[in-house]
Amino acid sequence: MNRTAMACTTIGTLGLVAAAGLVAGPLSPPAGPVAPTYKTLHEIEPGIPVGPTTTPGDADSVFKITQPGRYYLTGDVVGVAGRHGIEIEASHVTLDLKGYQVRGVPGSLSGIDGNGTGPGSPTSAPYLTLKHGVVTGWGQNGATANNAGAWIVEEVKFASNTGYGISVNSGTVFTRCYFYLNSLDGCQTSNHVEFYYCFASQNGGHGFSAGSNSAFQNCEAGSNGGSGFVVPLGGRATNCTSTLNAVGIFLGDGGSADNCHVDLNRNEGIIVGKGGTVSRCAVDGNGTATVSAGILARLFSSSTVTTATITDCIVTSNSGYGIQINGGSVRGCMAESNGQGGINAGSNAVVTQCVAKSNTGSGILANLSVAVLNNTCSANTIHGIQLSDDCIARGNTCDSNGSAVTNGSGIFVPSATFPLTNSDNRIEENNCSDNDYGIQVLFAGNVIIRNTCTGNTTANFNIVASNTKGTIVNAAGVDITTSNSFANFEY
Repeated sequence: MNRTAMACTTIGTLGLVAAAGLVAGPLSPPAGPVAPTYKTLHEIEPGIPVGPTTTPGDADSVFKITQPGRYYLTGDVVGVAGRHGIEIEASHVTLDLKGYQVRGVPGSLSGIDGNGTGPGSPTSAPYLTLKHGVVTGWGQNGATANNAGAWIVEEVKFASNTGYGISVNSGTVFTRCYFYLNSLDGCQTSNHVEFYYCFASQNGGHGFSAGSNSAFQNCEAGSNGGSGFVVPLGGRATNCTSTLNAVGIFLGDGGSADNCHVDLNRNEGIIVGKGGTVSRCAVDGNGTATVSAGILARLFSSSTVTTATITDCIVTSNSGYGIQINGGSVRGCMAESNGQGGINAGSNAVVTQCVAKSNTGSGILANLSVAVLNNTCSANTIHGIQLSDDCIARGNTCDSNGSAVTNGSGIFVPSATFPLTNSDNRIEENNCSDNDYGIQVLFAGNVIIRNTCTGNTTANFNIVASNTKGTIVNAAGVDITTSNSFANFEY
């Protein structure tokens, strides 16, 4: 077959196919009545709508759920004085608010009650899933379940309730919930509760008040009457923000705060107890109502030291000390422009690789048996480092301290004050420049070796008698020739 014939055959075949595709179907409907094609509400939304026929209430509830299953709202639930909004007395219930409000009135009880205290029905409601709506304006709590736990609460706003936003028992998980303008705590829980992407604001009590070993991730608390976050034991706050509360984050023994932003709270920014950790936090401008530390490691038990660990934090412009710790360690932190001093370390602590600058007071205050190692202390208004008893200061750089006093020192040991004797300190391998005094030791019984001091306006070294010190060698502009390995140098 030649090419012309093949082309004609192909075109003819395509024409037949096209013609076949254009044939219309029958225009007349089939005989008989037209059958419905819609789906029932139950088919579209499996579950049980909350209403007077499906979930009738009783003497203390507008609606009452007594069987496990999936329930949902088809409109707002409006409260009645003396009654709960929705009372749940069954386990394994899912209640989807569908974006509607469970709205209280003056004199009403709780919006959602899972305690099982209704007449003749003692069963509480564990394992509830509550999601997608608003619980607001109730005369007691937004939701009450302190006898029931292991809830899952997702995307619910608890607002303007006379009691707590919600009070719930252990094992509950909150995701993307909002607690706002409740008269007591925004959220009050028992132990082992988890929060993800939740927000608590302008509640009369704490923003979040959770039981032991509870955890917060990517949560925020602001402008609450109490603290932003409170956990009495083993609490964990990660990537959280707390601002304009009484205390920003209040964690007991074993608590931890990591990568949190805590600022402008009325008292301390972060409080942590024995065995706690605070890491990578920015803590700024706290103590607006009282003189308070940015980070305070304190005792919650009868132990003598807190042994907390504070690392890689930036602590600035707090009204008290930037960091105040009794025992434990502070490592890699920046303490700047704080009102009482940079870092106040009590007994048996280690402060290392920190920067303490431009604080009102001393950069680092070391009390009893504290190791102050490889820090930089500059432009503090009193001293760079002040030592009391049995401390070691080694490898530190102290520059331009003492702007508010006439005897500001790079490193300072004061005369004895009860109960501290200001002796048995070791001052070694530090560099002190451009202070009033480089190293000033005003009490006996200390050792001062291998330090260098220069440019200090009153004296490079001022060391009273009965201290042990390496020879002070003036090496200004000359080669150092001494073989004394313990010598101190001024230049």
